Amino acid sequence: MVKKVVSWMERHEWFLICLAAVVLLRIPSLFEPYWYGDEAIYLTIGQALRKGLVLYSQIHDNKPPFLYLIAALSNGQIFWFKFWAGIFNLLSIGVFYRLANKIAHGNKLKINIATWVFSLLTTLPILEGNIANAEIFFLLFTVGAFYILWTEKKLIHVFWGGIVLGLGALFKMPPLLEAAVWPIYWLITREKKWLVKSMVLGLGVLLPIVISGIVMTGLGAGREYLVAAWAQNLPYLTSWKATSAATGVYSLKNRAVILVAGILAIYAMRKRVQKSTIAIALWTAITWFASLMSGRPYPHYLLQMAPVIALWVLSKPKMILGWTMVVITWILFQFYIYPVCGYYTNFGKYIFGQKSYEQYLNTFNPQTATNYKLAEEVKLLTTDEERIFVWGDEPVIYSISQRLPVGKYVVKYHVLDFEAKATTLKALQITPPKLIIDTNNFGDFPELSAYTSQNYLDVYKIGSTTIWKLTR
Repeated sequence: MVKKVVSWMERHEWFLICLAAVVLLRIPSLFEPYWYGDEAIYLTIGQALRKGLVLYSQIHDNKPPFLYLIAALSNGQIFWFKFWAGIFNLLSIGVFYRLANKIAHGNKLKINIATWVFSLLTTLPILEGNIANAEIFFLLFTVGAFYILWTEKKLIHVFWGGIVLGLGALFKMPPLLEAAVWPIYWLITREKKWLVKSMVLGLGVLLPIVISGIVMTGLGAGREYLVAAWAQNLPYLTSWKATSAATGVYSLKNRAVILVAGILAIYAMRKRVQKSTIAIALWTAITWFASLMSGRPYPHYLLQMAPVIALWVLSKPKMILGWTMVVITWILFQFYIYPVCGYYTNFGKYIFGQKSYEQYLNTFNPQTATNYKLAEEVKLLTTDEERIFVWGDEPVIYSISQRLPVGKYVVKYHVLDFEAKATTLKALQITPPKLIIDTNNFGDFPELSAYTSQNYLDVYKIGSTTIWKLTR
């Protein structure tokens, strides 16, 4: 047994070194403060779930439930949330390594390079690999499904591949789009059973989603779940963009046209390329479209393209063409650029005492140190079970202080986007929070300003933020 283990380790030496490198590169993420808004929303909702609130009907966000379940498992703690993101990342690297072995037919050099590329893309801050967003979790399922469906021998394998994609979609919607790779691939490669396989795949994809709907209906939030996580998702995603242009590649419809044109081009070249090239090209086209659905410049959207970007290195022409496409996309959509070297040197300076804790906090966001001070004040003024209300887009105050909001919305932009001022004000009047924290001067919610001035006394101020305490 020992000899077999040693033999396996010798054969997969570079893969093991890669995993060790990823673990080391992820250590700084475990010590990040509460600073990233989306993580704070997930963690606040995770706390709410642990305290018995029903997702979507009593506490709201616009993604399917699995991400919030991971946040609940993390007990609202950023360390454990990042820890679970790291575990999912390591597992996805392992599955990708197996997939690369299948596609590259044992070419160790290409396999190792592809695995390293995938590992670095999903770990480094360049694509926000250090952040616990949905993409870092569902990659395990999209890569796993591709592996199952690429090696499938029977219809049951197709069904299982669909189930895996369906599970991935319960983190976020894009894996549903990736399911389209296979019916198109089977059609292009003239698979005799393409229609039967497509139907079996579709049933597999739908099964986890249907079960989740039944569970949420049993909890009394079936309609809210359908609206928030599915029906409302596309309009919400397209509500804000990196550019105001609505023509050319910036139009969702035009990007759909580009996608169809790409698929037709793949079809035209089907007789001149290998089946693996067809599959990877289709995966590339569809993940490109999926990552740009919202037109927003957040690099973590491109994380779902990490598998195809890494697989391109198996062929030099594909690598040049594919990476050129990514660079052009990055420039056109003005994706944010996060420092990589600066991220690690910042952590090193903090660990070795060259930066104070406050300086370390503010390197992530200039508001971070202020939010920590506000959260400490909230802890002093409230008990664990008392609720607060933050008007603004600083949900980290909830997650740092481990307090829940009054009403179902965690951030200002949800209240505004879903036109929920009236329902939010009503919730505050029915269950007045002990504290109201105004980070935005109530400028776009005058009714809240009037309610606060009548029932609350300002007791703490830092910068432009004021804490108001209930007077009765």
